[in-house]
Amino acid sequence: MVVTIFANMQFYYTTIILLPIELFMIAYVLFMFWDMFNDPLIGHFCDKSTRWTMKYGKRFPYIVIGLIGLAISLILVFFVPIANPSQNPLAVFIWLIIVVCLFDTFYALYFVNSASLFQYKVRDDSDRRKSGGLLLLTGSLGMIIATIFQPMIVESIGRETVLAWTIQAIVFTIIIFVVLLLMGKGIRESKELREYRDKMDSKEKISFFKALKTVLKLKSYDAYIISSLSYSITVAIAMASLSFVLVYVLGLDLTASILPFIILTIVAPATAPIWIKLGNKYGSKKVYTLSFLMMIVSFLPMLWINDYIGVLVIFIFFGAGFGCNGVMQHPIDADVIEEAAIKTGTRNEGIYNGIQTFFMRLSVGVQVLVMGSIQLLTGFDPAATTQTELAKLGLRLTVSIAPMIILTIGIILFWMLYDITPEKGAQIREKLIELNL
Repeated sequence: MVVTIFANMQFYYTTIILLPIELFMIAYVLFMFWDMFNDPLIGHFCDKSTRWTMKYGKRFPYIVIGLIGLAISLILVFFVPIANPSQNPLAVFIWLIIVVCLFDTFYALYFVNSASLFQYKVRDDSDRRKSGGLLLLTGSLGMIIATIFQPMIVESIGRETVLAWTIQAIVFTIIIFVVLLLMGKGIRESKELREYRDKMDSKEKISFFKALKTVLKLKSYDAYIISSLSYSITVAIAMASLSFVLVYVLGLDLTASILPFIILTIVAPATAPIWIKLGNKYGSKKVYTLSFLMMIVSFLPMLWINDYIGVLVIFIFFGAGFGCNGVMQHPIDADVIEEAAIKTGTRNEGIYNGIQTFFMRLSVGVQVLVMGSIQLLTGFDPAATTQTELAKLGLRLTVSIAPMIILTIGIILFWMLYDITPEKGAQIREKLIELNL
């Protein structure tokens, strides 16, 4: 849900606040340098922390702190406390850097620990696929809520006003707090799990750089990171550029983005049982690859489609690929983390998930650079109500050819490097039991 809301940030800052595209791109380049160190170090800090393990759990406290901070910082992203922001681009630029770095810190705290909790709470490969389907269902529900209410709130109050965007952020902050209360029991760690983690913490920990060096030498981990980055970039581009295409190419208002994302979030979980069954039969690698192929094919028609119905049809196919990926990424993620645990003799999920979080957040920076560069090269003018044909073509290229190229590179490298077969995965889990990990 938060990612869906965040996806319209570039639209908001460049077309409503009117921050120059060049400054928006520079802000994200600076943010990526922050992100490079922030996410892995947060993972390392959480791995080493033992303060609350026996009383509250290894991951639970940080998940709660991360979600609360995430909700509050979301408001700050859309609340720009600067008079005449279009006349004070430098002040907006500085504010953007600060709030995005703050948002990312809390996002990393939440994601690193929730992913780490999943990896040692759900051990069976089949259960991981089922859990991936359930996570896809709940995530899709959140996306539906965001895609329906964000444009409705903004358009009803006035899309051109800062107030409208600030109010929608406040509404979703309240929703996040409600979700936190509902998920409280699921993210708590049992007494047995707390004792297990306390025992793991008593073992000698390897250094941050040794853990980093070890995991980056594993081909399967590198394969997953590369494919995950290409997927995250593609989803970020699709979600961020859809608003531009609907408003500036098809001449619709922002509420037109509701139905495509509703279709996406219905099709994704609805097809999950198919991907779970195929994954159990053919293995995660083959079905994960299939998800990329489906998404690559779905993006091509965006290059020429001129009607809203065509966009909706595309999102049916994109939703299937999106759902397939959502189911398969969790068992693959857990397998590569557990392979690293065997190599090091200790569990360092926080560091490894911190690295993955960095690449996930890096995808937003790459998305900004890709979209911004194409818009600058094709003469897109955010202050104009009518765009040139070249600018419209640029917007189409952003949501079609660009993600197709990125996905193709990602899945080719994944297929070449990833070497965890179902048999090897079973051996990894047996070895974990042998090492008491």
